[in-house]
Amino acid sequence: MIVLRSRVLRKRGRLELRFSLYSTGSISLQLTLSEHKSILESVGKQLRVNRLEDWYSVSSRSVATHPHTASLLRTHYNSSLYNALRAVYPEHEWQPWRFQNPPKQLWLDQHHIQSFLKYAEQKLELKSAMEWRGVSWQQLTHLGAHRLYRQGIHLAHYLPLIHPDQEWDEADFVNMPPRAAWWAQHSNRLKIFKALRSALHLDPPTPPSGWYRVTSQQIRTSGVRHAAMLLRFYHNNLCHLLIDLDPAGHEEKWQPWLFQQLPPVWWKSAENVRQWLGWVMLQMGFKSASDLQSLTYRQWKLLRGRPLLSQHGESPLAVLQWALPELNTQHWHLRYKSRGKTAIALSETVGAERAYLEWAAQELNIRAWPSDWYSITYSDLARVAAKRGGNHESIISQRYGFSLARALSHLFPEHSWDLSAFLQIGKGQWDDPIVQRQALDRMAIRLFELSQPEEVALPINLERWYSVSPNQITRLDCLDTLYMISRYFNRSIKQSLLALYPEHDWVPSRFKYPSLRVYPRPLAPSEETAQT
Repeated sequence: MIVLRSRVLRKRGRLELRFSLYSTGSISLQLTLSEHKSILESVGKQLRVNRLEDWYSVSSRSVATHPHTASLLRTHYNSSLYNALRAVYPEHEWQPWRFQNPPKQLWLDQHHIQSFLKYAEQKLELKSAMEWRGVSWQQLTHLGAHRLYRQGIHLAHYLPLIHPDQEWDEADFVNMPPRAAWWAQHSNRLKIFKALRSALHLDPPTPPSGWYRVTSQQIRTSGVRHAAMLLRFYHNNLCHLLIDLDPAGHEEKWQPWLFQQLPPVWWKSAENVRQWLGWVMLQMGFKSASDLQSLTYRQWKLLRGRPLLSQHGESPLAVLQWALPELNTQHWHLRYKSRGKTAIALSETVGAERAYLEWAAQELNIRAWPSDWYSITYSDLARVAAKRGGNHESIISQRYGFSLARALSHLFPEHSWDLSAFLQIGKGQWDDPIVQRQALDRMAIRLFELSQPEEVALPINLERWYSVSPNQITRLDCLDTLYMISRYFNRSIKQSLLALYPEHDWVPSRFKYPSLRVYPRPLAPSEETAQT
C-alpha cells in the first residue's frame, strides 16, 4: 500500500509544505489465505521449521523480524502466531499453551483449561484421579501453565472439568498448599485442627491443659498435612489458635505464658504483662503488687518471664516500671541482681542515687554525717546489697569509679566532706605514689594486726612481708588496694613493695612466695603450693 504523507518544514523563516510517498508494506490486505500460508512456510524455512511441531519453539518476535510478516500478524491475527497457524493449518490440533508466546486470553477459556489438564494428565502419566493430589505447580508450569498459576486459583477448582464425579478439596493436595481464601473459612481450619488434635492424642476427655506441653516442632512433625500452615495462620500463637478452634477448651481460660512457645510480640503489650503479673501474684501468694519486688532473678525465669526480661535488658526493675508505672519501685528494694544497660540507666538520676545512699546509711547504722561515712568501704555497700540478693552498689562503680568519697561529695553537697579522711580511695586518685604507699600501710595494719595511729609512715617491720601468702591478702577486705596493685603493678605484691619502699634493702630471694600475686579469690592449697 502506497500512502501520500505530508509534513510542514520551517526553512529560513518560511513555512514549506512537502509531500512524500511512503510504503507501509501492508500488501497482505490483498493476499488470500493460501498466500498467507506460503508466507508462513517461507518464514518457517528460514527459521528451520521442518514440521508443524517445530512452530512451538518459535517466538512471535523472531517471526516479526521478517519482511511483511509483522504486518500480516498485526492486521489479520491480532499479533498472535497461534491464531495465524490455526487459520492456515486448521486440520492440525494446536495446543496453545506450548507456544513461546501463548495468547493472553488463553486461560480465560474453560475449553482450553480442560484441554490442558487432559494433556498434563497424559504427560505426567496419571493413572487415576487421586494421583492429581500429588501434582505440584512446578510440574504444571513446566508444561506451559505459567499464567494459569499466576491467576491465584487452586488446582482443585479446575479439576472438576475433567473429573466431575470426584470431590476436590485444597487441603488434600500434598504439594499445593491451600490459598488464603481457603484458610479464611473457619470450617476448613477446624478440619485440620481436629486431625492435629488426634495426632497429638489430645482428644477429649484429655484435659485441655495438655496443650501447654505442645511445641511448634511437635506440630510440624505431627504428620498432619498443613498443620504448620495452620499455626502460621495464627502468627505462631498456639493460644489464639485454641481460643478460635478448640470447642472443648472454651471453658478453659487459657494462660498464654504457660505455653512452651509464645511469640515475643505478646510480651510487648503492657496489658498482657499485667495479666501475667497478676498470675504471678496468685502463684506466690502476694497480697499487693509491691510484693513483686521480693522476687529473685531466678524466680522471674522459673515463672516464665524470661522472654520479658530479654526485652528489657535483663532488668526486672525495668519491667515493673514499664508495666506498673504507678508502683513506687526502687532498685535496692528488689531481691535480684540488676543486669544490663537498662538497669544502670534507670538509676542514673541524682534523686535515685541519693535515695539509695540514704537507705544504705540506715542499713549501716550511720547516724553522724559525714564522720560515720569515713570508715565505710565499697565492700560494706556490697554486703548490705547482698542481704537483698543484689549488687545495687553498681551505681557507685559505674558512675563514680568505685569511689564512695566522690559519690557522697557529689550527691550530698550540703555536707563538708574531707576526701582524705575516707578509708577507701577511688580510681582517679591512684596515680599518686604517696596514695599508693598509704594504701599498703593500711593493708599492713590489718594484715599484721598492728595497733598504729591513723597516720603512719611505715609499718613497724617490713621484714614481715617476706612470709605473706596470697591467701592472707585476698582474705582481707581491701578491694581498693587490690585494684591498685592489679592495675599499676601487674597484680604483684612484690613489685609494689620494691617500688613504693625503695629505702628498704629488699632481698627478693627471701620472699616465701616469689611470684606473690593478687587474685580475686583465696587460692586453693595446691595453687598456693605451686607459687612457693
